[in-house]
Amino acid sequence: CHRVIRKTGPFHNYAWGPVRKQAILGWEQARFGEGREAVRSAA
Repeated sequence: CHRVIRKTGPFHNYAWGPVRKQAILGWEQARFGEGREAVRSAA
């Protein structure tokens, strides 16, 4: 999932690469705003 981000910040292990992952995250932030809460996995 493109929304998985390590606590340390790097964008690793995304199938389509870190540039595309950053672009998708930026698009979502612009569309939905910064007010969305992060959802953390219990894993």
